[in-house]
Order: sequence, then C-alpha cells, then structure tokens
Amino acid sequence: MLALDTEGNLTRGASASIDVIQLATMDAGSNKPAAYVWDFARATPRDHAGMVTALRAILEDARHLFVLHDGRADADVLTHLFGITLSRTRTLDTQVLFKEWVELSLAVRSSLGDEMAVEDCAPPTVDPTRRAGLNVVLAACGLPINEHKKTMAAAFKQLDGGAHVMYWNLHADATLLLEYAAFDVDQLGQAADVLLKRIKALTVVRSLLKSGQHVHDGRVAPDRADSAFAERGRAAGGEDEESNGYVTADEDGAVDIVPAWRASPLPKSKPVKARFVANGRYLEWRDVLTAHGQLPADDPLDADSDATDSDDEGPTEMDLLLDRLPDHIRAELEAMPEILASIDELVLDLGQVPQLFVFGPNARTIDLDQCGRVTREDLAKVCDSLTFTSDNRAGIERCLHRISRLLNRNGQVVGVTIRVGRASAWEKGVAKLLLDLVYSGDRSISILGRPGSGKTYTLRDLCARLGKQGTRVLIVDTSNEIGGDGDIPHPSLGKCRRMQVRNRDQQHAHLIEAVQNHTPDVIVMDEIGTKPEVNAARTVAPRVRAMLATAHGTFRDLIKNPDVRQLLGGIENATVGDAIASAANGFRKTRAERAGAPVFDTVVELLERGVVRVYHDVAQTVDDMLEPGGDVWAERRWLPGAPRKEGGEELPECRMEKGTFWAMLEQV
Repeated sequence: MLALDTEGNLTRGASASIDVIQLATMDAGSNKPAAYVWDFARATPRDHAGMVTALRAILEDARHLFVLHDGRADADVLTHLFGITLSRTRTLDTQVLFKEWVELSLAVRSSLGDEMAVEDCAPPTVDPTRRAGLNVVLAACGLPINEHKKTMAAAFKQLDGGAHVMYWNLHADATLLLEYAAFDVDQLGQAADVLLKRIKALTVVRSLLKSGQHVHDGRVAPDRADSAFAERGRAAGGEDEESNGYVTADEDGAVDIVPAWRASPLPKSKPVKARFVANGRYLEWRDVLTAHGQLPADDPLDADSDATDSDDEGPTEMDLLLDRLPDHIRAELEAMPEILASIDELVLDLGQVPQLFVFGPNARTIDLDQCGRVTREDLAKVCDSLTFTSDNRAGIERCLHRISRLLNRNGQVVGVTIRVGRASAWEKGVAKLLLDLVYSGDRSISILGRPGSGKTYTLRDLCARLGKQGTRVLIVDTSNEIGGDGDIPHPSLGKCRRMQVRNRDQQHAHLIEAVQNHTPDVIVMDEIGTKPEVNAARTVAPRVRAMLATAHGTFRDLIKNPDVRQLLGGIENATVGDAIASAANGFRKTRAERAGAPVFDTVVELLERGVVRVYHDVAQTVDDMLEPGGDVWAERRWLPGAPRKEGGEELPECRMEKGTFWAMLEQV
C-alpha cells in the first residue's frame, strides 16, 4: 500500500503545476512509515523527464494499492500534466472511507442508541455531511496529526488573489515545509487500514441488526411471502429496499417495508422526506413511500429544541405603523384584516391611489380606490417627525417597518414606500430549513434573493438562533432594517449586538470597525452590493468564525456582476494549451477560472416563500459553472406548505410531521 499526495497549483487550467509529490509506505525493517518527497519544482528539465518516467512506473504498477485523502485534484492534475492515470480499482480515498464509516455508525446508533453503540462507531459529534480534513481523519483513527496544518493554512491564505507561489517559497522554514509534505502521507496507509477494519466490523453489526428485524418483525404469511417481496422489489424500481429499512406486516400478513433514515448526500432529482437530528446539526432523509404508498407517522422531532418564544409583531407594532397613516387610509386597511395581516408593502405616490403589494407565490396588487388620490398632506402625515438617512430610509422605533421616500428635484417628498416588517417566528420561515448550516457555527453564509423574497427576515432569524446558542453575534445594521429603529434592538434579535450606520456610504468602514473593536464570533451585514463593501467583507472574513450577509439576485447573477463576484472568489482569464482549447472549450485559447478563495462557504438562494436552494461548496460550484459543459447540482429544500408541483410531477401524498420537510438534489 502506497500513500500519495501532491503540492502545487492543482487546478484544471493552463496555470496548473506540480511542485512536490509525496509517497509513503511501511518500511519493512523498522515497521514504521517512510515518506519520499519528489521535488519537481526545483528539478532541471532533464531530471524532470526522468522523474516522470520513474513515477509512472510506480503509479501504474498493477501490484500497488494507492491511498489518497480527497484525491480528486491530485488525480486530475497527474493526468493533465504527466499523463498518469490512477486505476479506479486500486485507489482508496480516506475521505470517502471516513464518510462511509460515519454513515455506518449513524445507522448502527439509530438502531442501538448511543449507550449501546459498539466501540467501532464514530462519535455522535462527527458531522457526516461535511468533508473531513486530513487531521480530523487521523485524529479519529488515533494517529499522529500533521502539526503544521495551521501554519500552512495561514500561508495559503496570504496568497494575493489566488496567485500561485512555488511550494518551497510558501514559508521561510524549509524544514517545516519538508515535514509538512511528509506528514501529509506518512499516516495515510495506517488510517486506511483502521477505517477499513471499522467499516467491516460495523457492516457485520448492521447485517445482524437487519437480520434480527427481518426475523422478529416480519411475521410474513407463508403463502404470500415470495410474491409480496417480489412485488415490493418491482414497486421500488428493482432496488433492494428491504435491506435499507425495516419490515412490517398487517394482520393479514401483507408485507410493507419502511425505508430507513439515511445521512446525506440526498438523492438526485427525487423528492424525499428530510429532517434534522442531533439538535439540528445533521440532515437525514428517507424515501416517502412504502409498498402501500404511505409512511407511518414518525415521532415529532424536537429539531428546534433550543428555540425560544420571541415577541412577535402582533397588533402593537402594526398599530404603531397605522398611527402614521392618514385616517382615511388607516380606516380602509382596518376594514380588511385578512389582507392587513399579509401585506408586504404600501405605496403612496402623489396624485395616485394608494397601492398594497403582497409578495410570494400568491403575489397580487390591490388598489385602494376608496381612499382617493394621495395628497401632499397625506405624505407629510407619514414623514413628519421621522429622521431619514442618506439613502432616504427611516424607521419606527423598536419596530421592523421601513419607510423609504421619493424626492423631486427640489427635495420635496412625492412618494413613500412602506415595507411592513415582521419579526421572525421560530415556527415559521425558511430558517428552519437551514439548521445544519447555522448550528455548525463556522460556516460563512450568503443569502440571495430578489427584493421582497425574505432575505432580511431570514437573516434576522438566523442571527437570533446563533445568539441563543451563546455565539457572539454583531450586526452591522445599515438601515436599521434588521434590528429596527431606535437605540435598543428589536426583541426578536435576542442576545445579538447591533452597530448602527449613520451613512450608507460608510457601511464598509463600520464593518471593519466592528471586528477590530468588538471581537465578534459572527459578523452580520445586510445588502452587500458595492465594491468597498465587498472589499471590507474580504478583509474581515478571516478574522471571525463566520460571516452572514445578504445580496440581491441569484448565484449566477453574482458571478456576472464584476463588483460583487469577488465574494465567490472572483474570475480571471487563463490562457490554455491546444489540448484544452478543443471542442470542449469552443476552440478558445482562453477560459474563465476562479481567481481565489470565496468569502462565503455556502450560498442560500430564496426561491419563493418556503423554498430554498443550498449550494454547500461555493468554490466547487463556481468551478463547475465556469467549466464548459459542467454539471451544477444544489440542494433544494422546501416546507410542506410550499407548492406541491416539482419538475412537472405531483409530489406523493405523505404525512409530514413536525420537523420534517421536502428535499432533493437538483441540477441548476
């Protein structure tokens, strides 16, 4: 068994390079791992050719089994630069083995419980949905970790705009660089051995558990068993579903097999039932139908167990807003309570009748013809005693409503837009679909959506949940839209702190000040949209555990916007060789590539009320979008009350208990 790793610019483009290749194997004499570092960066052209020939002889030898950790980029660049292809049947990846071990552990724990879990199980704190780094894997296997990871991570972060620096120039200490390279492979073989043994042991345990369920719970009528199982197999499209759930039978002996809950990843293009476990940290899913078309009811989950009652808007805040309206407009609104409870905006334009707007899937516009045309006195009633900021916005103290004014050339008010603000309620909103993201506590998240899609509402909800956990959250509140007007933030924010911004043009300066002076764990910003704000976000992101922010548009809109796409890593044009400039690249000699590391780890698009799309790995998504013909997949999650049509097909009827929702992987 040979451990393998590479260092260099492991990209798909013309700038790809391999500086160092590390191989490790067990020394027969000492029975300890021995690492061999191949220095391609400083080799002469003559030596370089000989090294590639020798390396090919090793890596393409059918007698060797190779071990890598997340070896996708390594294998790709070896093929691209050296023409060396690793065999699919002779390659192990410890990241894949680790994930398989954790998922098996979850399956065993769900059957036995934490107290009875066998010693080969992964700890319940391990997140099965995230890619495990090398040190995480080594530590879980009880092996020495690479102590230089943090030092080198800092060195990689300092690279300007993703520019490649030769490996031996990344740090002044050449010994540290050599040790870092060697420590990345010297324990990989042992880690693979440990994981394979645990997987084997847990597979046996899982088989015993399934056999026990089959024997004790089946109660299959002798004359119907074979046909029942065959019928179930056909209903599942030929899949062996009975090995992935548990068997039940009714009083007549009719067989039904309930699909088991599984860890991520979600299935592609197939809606499934999902829920959060471990206090919201992990997502698991299962198929929604049994042979007889209906799942049994689950025990309600307490996935939101740390939720707290917040002071919802209620009549008090709405009354404060109605008090600012002319009497005849207020009376008209109070005469339609159902509409009043759902409106998103009220627009008053001089000389026009007032208009109400309801956003979302049932969007509509309502003209208040009974109120007559808006006068200057009506506008004065709304705006008097309000203090407007430089961006012509104002609020009502300790309320979440926003009042924006339109001015003529002389600075006179000729229109107002009143956005009705509502406090986030724990049991409502799409934040309950994002618990695994927010409760990790260390993922920077960008929330995208069109105006009125609920970005600020969702951001406020996520902030409150983080603050409830004891995370130090500081909100840079540009227009007081997150925390409401006045010096005391709205109660719905809980324990979060809030920094107000006097002038929108100085939002970027306040963002930097917030981090420098108040040491938050999580920094929050609404509406990133200008180049200074993007630069400020890039500056403060490495100094906090995580950043939450909103922006207008979609993921693809951000990539096309030159001012804000730096949040996603930026884009640069690279010159490619003739081999790459083929039909796959449209015979072009240049191609767009991601320039550096994204500010945000995850992007959430708010598609419509109750529906979100989650891009877990922003860097990979950008690479896939820029790759000619690349496939882009993302998670779609939606609440039970959202529209039931998906992909032109009616969703199956299914009881959705508290804490469950719909989810699937979809191509975008």
